[in-house]
Amino acid sequence: MATTNNITTTYVGKDSGQFISTVLQSGVTLGTPKVTIHQNVNYRQRITQIETSGLIADATCAFTPVGTIDQTEVWLDVKKLEVNLELCKNDYYQDFVGEGTGAWGSLANGAFLRYLSARIGADVADDMETKVWQGVAGAGSFDGFETLALADATVVDVATPIAPVAATIKAEIRRGIALANLDILGKEDLYIYMSKSSYQALVEANNDAAQSACGENCIAVDGIKVFRANGMVAGSYMIARQSNLHFGTWASADQNRLSVIDQEPLDGSDNMNFVMKFFAGCQIGIGAEVVHYDGASIA
Repeated sequence: MATTNNITTTYVGKDSGQFISTVLQSGVTLGTPKVTIHQNVNYRQRITQIETSGLIADATCAFTPVGTIDQTEVWLDVKKLEVNLELCKNDYYQDFVGEGTGAWGSLANGAFLRYLSARIGADVADDMETKVWQGVAGAGSFDGFETLALADATVVDVATPIAPVAATIKAEIRRGIALANLDILGKEDLYIYMSKSSYQALVEANNDAAQSACGENCIAVDGIKVFRANGMVAGSYMIARQSNLHFGTWASADQNRLSVIDQEPLDGSDNMNFVMKFFAGCQIGIGAEVVHYDGASIA
C-alpha cells in the first residue's frame, strides 16, 4: 500500500516557501522573543502545514511504503496601510522653530523636525503593537492574534479568567499550561506572551517570593520563558510558539521609514507632508497549539 498523501490546497498568490508542523524538529528563535516575520508579502502568503503518522512498520525483504502525510494550509493576508500628516509652516513661523526661516524656505529647525518625526514614528509603533494583538479587521486595521484566537475554534481557551494579581497569577498561568499541547512544552521558541498588567502581576509575585530581580524576557514560569506583549488586552496571556505566530509585511524597514516632503517647490503651498506606507497582517499557524487567556472576558 502506497504512502497516503492528503493535500488540501486552494493556492493563489504567493507561497511562503516555509513549512510548519505540529512539532518542528528544530525550532529557531529569532533573538528577542517575537512573532515570525514574513517579508515581501503584498497580498497573501500560504503557510503550509505538514503532519505525518504511521511511519514505522515491521521490516520485510520487500519495499512496502506505509504511513500518511497530511498537508493543509493557512493563509496570511496583509493589507496596505498608510500614515498621512500635513503640517502648515505658517503655523510655526511665530514659534522658535521658525527662527531663520524665510518666507520661501523650509522649516530650518532640524532638531524640531527630528523630534516630530521620532514622535510620529513612536506613536505609530505603539499603535501597531496594539493592532498586532487586539486589532480587528476594518479601516486602518487588521485582525490581531487575540482576535484570530477568539475566532478559531481549535485554539484552547482558558475558562473563567480573573483579573491579574500577584497572589493568583502563577496559578492562573499554570491552568493554561495544563491545557497546552504536551508536544510543544519544552520547545525552544515557546513563550508565554503576557499583557502589561499580567506581566506586572507576575513580577510582583516573584518579588513577593524573594526571587532575585530579573529583567524583561528573563522571567520564566515552570521553565517557559515569558515575554511582555504590550499590545495585548489587559489581563490576557497566550501560550504559543514563536514559529506559530505569523506577521506579514512587504519589508520590515517600511515601518521605520517616515518621509518628510516639503510641498513648496512642488505646488507652492506652505505645507509639509509626513508620509508612511507599509503592509501588515497576522495569522496563527496551528490553532490547537495555542492557549489563550482572554482578559476581555474578565467580569
